[in-house]
Amino acid sequence: MAARMCMMGSRTTRPCENEVTLPYCGSSEPDVCEQHARALDLAHDLEEFEIARDYVAGFGKVAEASGCRRLSELMDQACAECEMHLSVIEAERGMVWK
Repeated sequence: MAARMCMMGSRTTRPCENEVTLPYCGSSEPDVCEQHARALDLAHDLEEFEIARDYVAGFGKVAEASGCRRLSELMDQACAECEMHLSVIEAERGMVWK
């Protein structure tokens, strides 16, 4: 029996050539390779931290406008932490395909 191939890119001229190893897209059967599963997880994490960063930045603007210095400091710290997580995720995304 032929090995099942990763579904990523299956409708393009450059489909993934890796064998499936993990169920990912709501299936009970494996449908993606490990690299694509990790890449999809990282893309989701990246989006979540970008949303969090944007919310924190908005709260920071409100805190600054209201003159609440301590809250502004906390929002700056939270924004810096989001940026740090984003840079870690971006670095790992680059390593997935090396």
